[in-house]
Amino acid sequence: MNKILHSLSSPWRHGGVIAGVLDMLLRVCALIIWCAVAWLSLRFIYDAIFVEIIWAQKMWWLGYSALILTTVSVLAYTAVWDRE
Repeated sequence: MNKILHSLSSPWRHGGVIAGVLDMLLRVCALIIWCAVAWLSLRFIYDAIFVEIIWAQKMWWLGYSALILTTVSVLAYTAVWDRE
């Protein structure tokens, strides 16, 4: 919890108001993009499980969606929390 609070307050202390506002805007944009891609990827997973298609295509869509979700989550983590 301390790392999260330090991450949120650090740009305000070191860069001032402009750097703090720009940092928060970047974090909000990254979270919005992550939510959109995560929703789309979870929708792909739902369709792959419940729509009647060939098993090979189901497995491909499940793997593809899991890869997208993992990659976007790692990128969003580094953009939102793990910034130095």
